[in-house]
Amino acid sequence: MDIQSIALGFLSGVLLALIGSLINHKIKTKSEEQKAIEKAEYELFLKLNDLYQWYFWLATNEFHKKETDDEVITTIHKIAVDIGQELHKNENGEFTEQLLRILYDESYETYTQRWKEMSLLSEVMGKKVTPKHHKYLKQLNDSNLMYMSKSDFTPKAPGTVRFRLQV
Repeated sequence: MDIQSIALGFLSGVLLALIGSLINHKIKTKSEEQKAIEKAEYELFLKLNDLYQWYFWLATNEFHKKETDDEVITTIHKIAVDIGQELHKNENGEFTEQLLRILYDESYETYTQRWKEMSLLSEVMGKKVTPKHHKYLKQLNDSNLMYMSKSDFTPKAPGTVRFRLQV
């Protein structure tokens, strides 16, 4: 073997190792970015659902022409601020524009309109980030409506806002 063949073999080996390393790094970085986006979307989904449950009181009280407690309004604002901060950190998510609209757009004429928009977005997000969980909770929510319509209904499910407020 001559020195040129050895040098060429060595250089091509180093070059292949560098290319392989670069490809591996790109794949790993892309995978980590995707996991971060999925985690952020999941957190935003949870916060949106929390906001949705609390915002229910604004929509309901608007319908019944009642004042909403300051505690409820404060809680809604806190959750909305949390969502806004999360969106600021993760503005490349699929649902960013819709969430920003729900949080900041004053064009909704009623609380109920905004609340329904939250419901629709939650539906779409849930199908993406927690498809099995979402499907089962949808079934539970539908059946819970029958129970809540009864005059003697008392909330017993500890994961709901109604349970916390005992209404």
